[in-house]
Amino acid sequence: MKKFIPLFLVLFLLLGSACKRVHIEVRNIPVNTPLGAQLYLTGNFNNWNPSDPNYMLKYDELKNVWSVDLPSGFGNVYYKFTRGDWSSVEVDSCGGDILNRSYVIGSTDTCFNYISGFKDLAPVYCGRLTLVLDEIPVNTPLNSKLYLSGNINYWMLTEHQYEFTKLEDGKYYLTVPRREDKLIFKINRGSWESIEVDENNLGEESRQITFGEEDTVRIKMRAWMDLPMSKVVSKTIVLKSLPKNTLANSKIYLSGNFCNWHPLDNNYLFKKNSKGFLEVKYTFTDSDLEYFKLTRGGWDKREIKANGAEISNRTLLKEGKDTIYISIEEWADNIVSQKPIKIGSNQNIGKTTPQLPNIPAVQIENPYSKQQDYLRKIFIILDRVPDMYGQADKVYLTGDFNDWVTDMPGFEFKDLGNGKKYYILRLNDKREHEFKLTRGDWSKEEADRFRNKLNNRKIDFGSENDTLHLRVENWIDYVPSKKLVVAITQLPSYTPPLSSFYLSGNFNGWQANIEAYKFKKVGDKYYLTLPQFNENYQEYKVTRGSWNTEFANKKGRVMPNQKFRKAIEKDTLYIKIEGWVDIPSFN
Repeated sequence: MKKFIPLFLVLFLLLGSACKRVHIEVRNIPVNTPLGAQLYLTGNFNNWNPSDPNYMLKYDELKNVWSVDLPSGFGNVYYKFTRGDWSSVEVDSCGGDILNRSYVIGSTDTCFNYISGFKDLAPVYCGRLTLVLDEIPVNTPLNSKLYLSGNINYWMLTEHQYEFTKLEDGKYYLTVPRREDKLIFKINRGSWESIEVDENNLGEESRQITFGEEDTVRIKMRAWMDLPMSKVVSKTIVLKSLPKNTLANSKIYLSGNFCNWHPLDNNYLFKKNSKGFLEVKYTFTDSDLEYFKLTRGGWDKREIKANGAEISNRTLLKEGKDTIYISIEEWADNIVSQKPIKIGSNQNIGKTTPQLPNIPAVQIENPYSKQQDYLRKIFIILDRVPDMYGQADKVYLTGDFNDWVTDMPGFEFKDLGNGKKYYILRLNDKREHEFKLTRGDWSKEEADRFRNKLNNRKIDFGSENDTLHLRVENWIDYVPSKKLVVAITQLPSYTPPLSSFYLSGNFNGWQANIEAYKFKKVGDKYYLTLPQFNENYQEYKVTRGSWNTEFANKKGRVMPNQKFRKAIEKDTLYIKIEGWVDIPSFN
């Protein structure tokens, strides 16, 4: 026989729980909080007033906690803590904004909170540090890879996770996790011979930064050990005038023998200076003379004379003035009546000017290259190309026939269908050639299935046309991945209710509260799925949203970074949490 609970009794119970006042308690504040500072609760219950006297927290000196009561009611409460205005709102341990805190009225009588930092105060326990290279030596070779070596990585030279990333602003960025109180390091280009030094080519003391003092450090580098600054001469090329019909947003490039006559090399993109003129800087190292022209990104958009005639290559001398002013008379694509330039005709400047782009043994589609009759064609078919997580990267042919340039226009493979690609290589000799395949950079060259570098491929000596069928087994930067489930199977009994748990590690810059790494509760356990787990996942910790609340051992002491090694061969990683650093266990 079923028993029915009267409706009035249900309503009575609900109203009873709703009438209870909720106790909001703060158990920890940053150590640099001003003495005697007042804390306020602000949220959707008081129109987000940051200094509402009705919600000023009271300090209990005996318990060392701050608290305030919320009025009774139903529903979700969203809130934050301030010290009286929005300039002093709470933030994470590195000074970053945090999401609104939330609480469901009726779920519990007391809600415990821990404040990691305030917006107007310096971080005191930041779990990460971002390094920004504002300036690098002007003679740094193009496309150089810059690495950090220090106590954080046992002074290893070329670890991928400690490689700086160049962003659109031209600066280099790297975020490192906090593992020691101090970060001691140097910057290099992949070897001890290419380590940073001062302008006198003397080895500098290792850089030292104390974690927690600030979350971003800006660095100005002075020189490289293997590239003395005494050899460096820089020239600034300024565009004095442009054709009247040049669009305001046109991109203009410097192209010359120093960049294999690439017509749209972003390293030589003109940018506006403080006076509004377009300029670009070129740094001499070994050569004393360079040849160049200006384009708007293609050889069909090259500079010409006002009457449509071609101009000779411009020259740039190492000696002489530091600033060169140039006027462009006209663009080739603006001369409607101009006849197409025929390769090999008298209009082909490359025929009389040896410094124009000239790639030996290859016919390339460029009006400035000297036409050469080819003896044979090599039809290269890629029967297999690894799927890079669905990315459609371009594949390039690079070899002794194009000076081993990894992303030269005109050497890109085309789609053949069914996942295959092809390229037709035209050679004007019979000799043997060597080549490789890349995705535009030597850090993305082809490899065997174990990601080991391959020897150069070869085109045999001969005079007849030929077809090569190739398979790309892997790329050197491609890391196979799998799905890994991370499960928290045990929590301390004194874990604050409604806590959120986050996975933090080398794979996400040791950030303590990234939403994508937040565990989801299923039953009495918490789960997180890593869809592309691979060997780059090395170490981890679990937090409740900040480094003040990371997991600990039974005695509440900080745990060392945990290793993923046990998870490499498994599909699930089980974690048992014994304690938290911010909550005494009383054991």
